[in-house]
Amino acid sequence: MYAKAVQHNVVNTKTEILTKKFLVSESFIKTFDEEEIMRKPANMIAAASAVAVLLGSMTLLPTSSALADDDLVKEGKKVAEDRKKGNCFGCHAYEGASMAGNIGPPLVAMKARFPDKQKLYDQIWDATKANPNSMMPPFGKHEILSDKEVKAITEWVYTL
Repeated sequence: MYAKAVQHNVVNTKTEILTKKFLVSESFIKTFDEEEIMRKPANMIAAASAVAVLLGSMTLLPTSSALADDDLVKEGKKVAEDRKKGNCFGCHAYEGASMAGNIGPPLVAMKARFPDKQKLYDQIWDATKANPNSMMPPFGKHEILSDKEVKAITEWVYTL
C-alpha cells in the first residue's frame, strides 16, 4: 500500500504540476489577450491613418501631374511628327509611324535605354555632345526646336 500511495502522490504531484503550468500559461494568455485587446484599437487607428496618408500622397498628387504629362506627351508627339519641326519618323521607326526611316535606332524601350530622362533630353537637344559623329541634328542647340518642344518630345519618346 505504501508503494501505491507514493505512486499516487507522484501522479497527483505530476498532475498538479501540469495543472499549475496550464494555469500559469492560461493566465499569461489571458493577460496577453487583455493587453492585445487594449492595444488593438490604437494599432488599427495608426494603421488606418498610415494607409490614408499613403493613398493620399500616391493618388492625389500624381493625378494632376499625370494630366499635365498627358498633355505634354500629346504635344510631344505632335511636334515629333511635324515635318517642319521634329520629323522623327524620317529617321526613326516607332509604333504607329507609317513609312518610318531606318537611319536612326528604333524608338522602343526608351525607359530601359535611358533610365535618366535628362540624358534623353540631352540627346534630343544636342546628340553631337555624346557622339560628335551623330547624324541626328542638334535640335535645341541649333534652335530647330524650342526648349519647351524638346521637353515635350522627351516626354513623348519616354512613353515608347
